[in-house]
Amino acid sequence: MNWNAFAIGDFKNANPANDDERKLLEESVEHLKDLTLYKEVYNKEHYDSYPHDFQGMLLDIRLERIKEIIVRNNFKNILDVGCRIGLLLFNLYENKLITDGMGIDINKSAIELCKKYKAEKAHSALSFYELMFEDFPIRENFDCVVMAEVLEHCIDPAKFLNLARDLTNYVIVSVPVHTPHIDGKGNDWKYQEHVRCLKGKEMEDLLISTGWIVKEFFQVTCYCLIDIYLLEKQV
Repeated sequence: MNWNAFAIGDFKNANPANDDERKLLEESVEHLKDLTLYKEVYNKEHYDSYPHDFQGMLLDIRLERIKEIIVRNNFKNILDVGCRIGLLLFNLYENKLITDGMGIDINKSAIELCKKYKAEKAHSALSFYELMFEDFPIRENFDCVVMAEVLEHCIDPAKFLNLARDLTNYVIVSVPVHTPHIDGKGNDWKYQEHVRCLKGKEMEDLLISTGWIVKEFFQVTCYCLIDIYLLEKQV
């Protein structure tokens, strides 16, 4: 399977290699059959509609809680995986709550917007890259890796958590509890790109298998009910 193509919904170029991958592809196409709405959410026009003065943008309750975890644990060097427009990193840095930050995302328009704002504000301690986490070339120690609403988009979330073990001792993960097109409770466009619903035993088994323990846990209601974990690496 071409997993990069699969991850961004480019199913024509996914090229399943066997029956299991073909079945997975068919199921995912069913989940994501209304891709028009998905593309409208994440295209260039969507990101261009954001205000370019990030200081005027408030963090939602989910990012505020993640910010509180970062500050409370004195994390100063942050990697934000799936950073979108970089709002969390900009907010932390401009409030002098972190010293360094790096954001990565597969969306070109989002990263372009991050770089534009970084250049406007001369934020030399922040950096942004358009790439998949699997292709992350830097092997340095971060105080914390943030994955805010990332794992539910991953075909293999264990791979992401295992990659993080080489970069940090702490990961902040947030995942939506409500994923209608998977749990059978509707088909809201906000969830069209989700390929799994990580909650309960599935999440517990995932953390055990990848060697992370839960240090802190919270639930908040944002666009839906969201679980937030601070994870500590088991040595």
